[in-house]
Amino acid sequence: MTSPTLPAWGQRLAPTLAKTAGGLGLLLLLAWQGLPLVLKPQVEQQASKALGRQVTVEGIAFTPWTLELEVRGLRIAKASGSGQTPDTDKASDSASQLSIQRLYANAELASLFKLAPVVDAVRVEHPVLSLTRREDGQLDVQDILDHLAANATPPEPNAPPPRLAIHNIELVDGEVTLDDATARQQHQVRALHLSIPFIHTLGQGEAVREVRVEPKLAFSLNGSPFETQASTQPFSDSLRTEATLAIRDVNLTPYLAYLPPNLPVRPTQATLGAELKVAFAQTPQPSVKLTGHLSASNLALTDARQQPLLQLASARIELADVRPLERVALLGDITLDAPHLSLARDAQGQLNIASASSKTATTDTSKNNPPPAPDTAWTLGVAQFKLNQGRVDWRDALVRNARQQPTQLALTDLNLQASQLHLPLPTDASQAIALDISARIGQGSNGGATAAATPHTTRLSGQGTVLASEAQATLELQDLGLELLAPYLQAHLKPSLSGQLGMQTKLTWKPAATAGQADDITLALPQLKLSQLRLLEGKTELASLQALDIADASLNLRERSANLGRITLTRPNLPVQRAADGQLMFSQWLVADSTGGTATSSAQPATPGHTAKPAARPASASTTAPAWRWNLPELNIVDGQIGWRDAVPAETVTLQASAFKLSLQGLNSGGIQPASLTTSLRLGAGSTEPGSLSWRGTVALGADGQSPQVRGQLDARRLPAHALAPYGADQLNLALLRADASYLGSVALQTNAAGPSVQLAGDVTLEDFRAHTTPAAPARPEELLNWKTLNLKGLDVKLAPATAPQITVASGALSDFFARVIIQETGRINLQDISKQAAADAAKTAPPAVATTTVASGPATPATPASTAASAPPPAGAVTADPALAPRIRIGPFSLVNGTVDFADRFIRPNYRANLTDLTGRLGGFSSEGAQATNGETAAPQMADLELRGRAEGTASLQITGKLNPLATPLALDIEGRVRDLELPPLSPYTIKYTGHGIERGKLSLDVAYTVLPNGQLTARNQLTLNQLTFGEPVAGAPASLPVKLATALLADRHGVIDLNLPISGSLNDPEFKLAPIVFKIIGNIIVKAITSPFSLLTGMLGGADTDLSQVAFVPGTTRFDPASAAKLERVAKALTDKPGLTLTVVGTASLEAERNAYQRERLNAQLLAERQRSQPAAATPATATTGTAADPASAPAATAEQLTGPERVRWLTALYKRTDMPKPRNALGLAKDLEPDDMEALLLTQITANTDSMQTLATQRAVAVRDHLARLNIPLSRLFLGAPGTPPAKGDTPWQPSAELKLGMP
Repeated sequence: MTSPTLPAWGQRLAPTLAKTAGGLGLLLLLAWQGLPLVLKPQVEQQASKALGRQVTVEGIAFTPWTLELEVRGLRIAKASGSGQTPDTDKASDSASQLSIQRLYANAELASLFKLAPVVDAVRVEHPVLSLTRREDGQLDVQDILDHLAANATPPEPNAPPPRLAIHNIELVDGEVTLDDATARQQHQVRALHLSIPFIHTLGQGEAVREVRVEPKLAFSLNGSPFETQASTQPFSDSLRTEATLAIRDVNLTPYLAYLPPNLPVRPTQATLGAELKVAFAQTPQPSVKLTGHLSASNLALTDARQQPLLQLASARIELADVRPLERVALLGDITLDAPHLSLARDAQGQLNIASASSKTATTDTSKNNPPPAPDTAWTLGVAQFKLNQGRVDWRDALVRNARQQPTQLALTDLNLQASQLHLPLPTDASQAIALDISARIGQGSNGGATAAATPHTTRLSGQGTVLASEAQATLELQDLGLELLAPYLQAHLKPSLSGQLGMQTKLTWKPAATAGQADDITLALPQLKLSQLRLLEGKTELASLQALDIADASLNLRERSANLGRITLTRPNLPVQRAADGQLMFSQWLVADSTGGTATSSAQPATPGHTAKPAARPASASTTAPAWRWNLPELNIVDGQIGWRDAVPAETVTLQASAFKLSLQGLNSGGIQPASLTTSLRLGAGSTEPGSLSWRGTVALGADGQSPQVRGQLDARRLPAHALAPYGADQLNLALLRADASYLGSVALQTNAAGPSVQLAGDVTLEDFRAHTTPAAPARPEELLNWKTLNLKGLDVKLAPATAPQITVASGALSDFFARVIIQETGRINLQDISKQAAADAAKTAPPAVATTTVASGPATPATPASTAASAPPPAGAVTADPALAPRIRIGPFSLVNGTVDFADRFIRPNYRANLTDLTGRLGGFSSEGAQATNGETAAPQMADLELRGRAEGTASLQITGKLNPLATPLALDIEGRVRDLELPPLSPYTIKYTGHGIERGKLSLDVAYTVLPNGQLTARNQLTLNQLTFGEPVAGAPASLPVKLATALLADRHGVIDLNLPISGSLNDPEFKLAPIVFKIIGNIIVKAITSPFSLLTGMLGGADTDLSQVAFVPGTTRFDPASAAKLERVAKALTDKPGLTLTVVGTASLEAERNAYQRERLNAQLLAERQRSQPAAATPATATTGTAADPASAPAATAEQLTGPERVRWLTALYKRTDMPKPRNALGLAKDLEPDDMEALLLTQITANTDSMQTLATQRAVAVRDHLARLNIPLSRLFLGAPGTPPAKGDTPWQPSAELKLGMP
């Protein structure tokens, strides 16, 4: 075939083209072979200069016809001093800071047209980077960075970025090694692969490529693979991009050393994984969507103190639809396997989790520029949340157990499931959020995170549902041992508490219907049971409860109402004790705080560095929340036991209530409708048979809750009232050994602001009453009071504030009673001192006033005490009781059956005892109120008929009749008493004490009558009759020895009967008037008077109160007595005739000093009469006279002496003067002078001797004159005796009278 022929222009152009092509080929050949030789040294030189490190290149290849450039063996040497040899031409990878096996770039001819680098592909193969972090924290490439920074040219302001376009960037098989000297760690990145589709700055219009860009990054970090890839259309309108990230089993342990040292929560290990897909699109608004899942395993966190905080076996979170730009986060399943949370509180009360949150909190810098409120709220959702086999440990160093170790609690086998979680909350019931939880509660362990779970029997479970309109949750707790809570109770309670707690709760929430209204929150308690509750102190049980059951209780917070449900306490046992200091044992159970109060009342201390906030001011009345309303439908107590032991009294009080039952129904805070209340128990004390008590009635709290009312029927039988006696020990001087009290009737109690009101209506019985005395040691107690039965029928008691108490008893009876009446050594009656206050008052009271009385055989004028004035006015400042508030007491008929009174007198030695037996009688009705008189004054009180019979000492009969009112003030009575034929020998102790003689025989009969008028005036008549009273011989060693036989003879009549009438009168309003002391005083005065002044007593018996029969008056100097003395002697003769057992001794007296002149004149008259008789015998007087005796001239009758008067007297005086041989006056002749009659009489008187002997003779003659006169009155001389002449008393205020003294005596 012939070759074509070139056109002419082609032939002319061919040589030129050939030359050009040859030149180009030569140029390309030179570039291909020569350019690498030129570039290699330039690259090494310029790179070394730019980096400050030696840079070497093994070789460079350039293909000019494809514009491909290849660099092989690029190495950057390590810094000098690093221990390597960077000066070798071909350093190994270990001696290089960076080595790249091959660097490839494929440029495009478009670079010539764009005047900017346009690279179609860049590939970096097997780069190896070696980094070292020195001890000072700097990298070993810091010098390169500093060198580059020093030589860098600052960019021009607002300069555009360099123009370039690089496509298909790829890094293959890269390696990075980091040796961290600070952390002693080495990190390796292997199989590093990076793909970047392009980088360009030439403008979109210039480099638009309708291609799908799929960048990719993959590597292995310390053996853990990372992989991510993406697919994007960067130049499309939608900018649709999808990217995936895959991380598998990344162990975070090597990187934990780089965390800040002061982190509050520090991970110690973790393995992470993720498979995420990110989708982005601009349609037209930007949209980002994340899907995939995140996972973690072997996670362990510690708190700031390097203690375990959280451990997690594995966790997985599925991202179903997460669109953050649209505020949507919908997750799939969230699963947590075996999480283990360790919560702890240190000794200062700081929580480990609280310290973590406080340290991680940062300063809120957004408060000045708060973010704008979002237009729409987030939509959140979790398809299902699962927590499997979780555990929560609680370690509390602030609260320690009994071994002083931190408290350890654990929540194990924790499983939690929640499905359809949504925010906002769903409104459709089919989409309701469902919750389910279960766990076990028990004692924790000290093994920390690695300790095996201790088997626990306490179970916790719960379920719940949540909607926007309502939320409900139920929680059930089974068999919770209270021992787990013991360490926390020990902070407030000293004894240990054990028991089992089980409960079911239900919480319901409903949102508020209107703005400003609170949400409706109700907490229901369908069931709560506390069983086998025991409060122990060591091995001693302080209290116990078999079971506490609460059913159907609820609490509504919005309505502020509480329904306490049905409460049942089974077999509670509570021994209540009160110590001697008055503290109940409850206060001893509580732990006191540092301020001295109990731990339960201690205030929370202020946090250091913070000032306690002041207490909130109380809300005003307009803002005060309404009071809570509560309702107690039912309360039951079954088979309870309650003990009471009180050490406050001197003798410990002990009571035991058993078989305690209670039923309360319908009690509420409204208090309008009464609640039903029934209860029963048995109450005992000591070893006695317990009594019983039952109640059936109602109770209400009142509308205001402050006015409780109790009404019902009380049936109390044989309750041990004696157990309460120690409470009155400081008021009473008796020991109550036994008293069984019973009451059957109604009880009404109501309280209000004025005080309590009480009403009782029923029957009261007090049985088996026994009381002993309580004398001081070493005396032994004695039986004081006892009775078999005391019945009060128809008791009606009304007590109300500001009103007089009203007490009514329809009838009463006391049977088989005994009383011991003792006159004590002090003279007081023991029953007076039953009240300690009365005994103390008696000790301060002055002795009673002495009463005057008269004693006669017949009627006598009543005597009055020394003071009969009305009661003294109250002292200044004394509080006077309001008479209108005085108790109003009405007592119906009262009977006494078969009583005994044991009387003992210890005031005398030896003691005396007497018994009153067979006391039976009746007392009619009486009242403390008197009838109103017509003038408005209170009339005499109502008097009750009294009739009492019995026997004294088994022989004498006793009878008391009359009327009285023991409630009247003063005591109102009109009674008569009679005792017949009481044998007197048992009274010998009295007579021995006071007289020194015992009684051999005799009987006593007594008639008494007492009348007390309304004004308090007492009139008493006491008629004593002693028959055949005979005293024995004197008792050796007796306190006194008196002539009682004389007193007996003096008091007894001729039949041996002594009859004494002791009338007494006085005013009971006189505080010094005491009846019994007056009676005894009068009797004592009679006895003493019979002994010391028998004639005074005899005078009273004879009716001559103003005549002293013991003295017979005589004319001075004579033996003559006047007619009055003769009348006295006639009365004495009559008394001696009536008292045949008496003798009389007459003792005459004469006084030389007082009777000298009278005696001499009487003797002179006798001499004158004798002189006349001698001269005129016919004128002699008879031998006797009616008023004297003539046997002795000295006793010549006064009438005869008085006849010698006038001239006759002068005659015989002259005759006697002349015959008398005596010195006479004489005249100058020596003859006797004739004298005047007076002078002769004076001289004759000097011749009459008056001395002591003559006075004794005169006294004897006077006694003889009295004796002879009584003998003439038919008194035998055998009963009349002359006593030795008496001596006149010393001079006193009363002039002495010549007399003869009469003394009574016994034969």
